[in-house]
Amino acid sequence: MGMDLYAVNPESPKGEYFRSNVWFWRPLWQYTCDTCDDILSKEDMLQGEYNDGYEINAQKAFLISARLEELFKSNHTHENKEYYNGLSQDHTFDPDFVMEFAKFCGDSGGFNIY
Repeated sequence: MGMDLYAVNPESPKGEYFRSNVWFWRPLWQYTCDTCDDILSKEDMLQGEYNDGYEINAQKAFLISARLEELFKSNHTHENKEYYNGLSQDHTFDPDFVMEFAKFCGDSGGFNIY
C-alpha cells in the first residue's frame, strides 16, 4: 500500500507525480503536519493519512514546499531524523525524501492524495 500524489496543475515534470509507500509516507506526513501546522488545517492533516483523493490546494502546496526546503537547509530535518524514525519501528524517515516531497509540492500546483 502506498500514497500516490497527482498534481492539480503541474509546473514541471518534477511536480506531476509523487509516490511513497506507507512506510515512508507516515513519518513524512507527520513531519509535514508538525512543521506546517500553521499552513494545514486539522482536516488537511487528518485526510493526508488516507489515499482517497483528498486535495491540498496550490497555495498550501507552495507554502509546504517553502517551509520544508527551509527546514532542510537549516538542518532541522536531519536533526530530527532519529525522533521521527523512533515513532515506529516499521516506518522510515528520510530527510532526502522530505526534500523530494518539497520539490514536488512546489511544482505541483496543488495535489490529490490517492
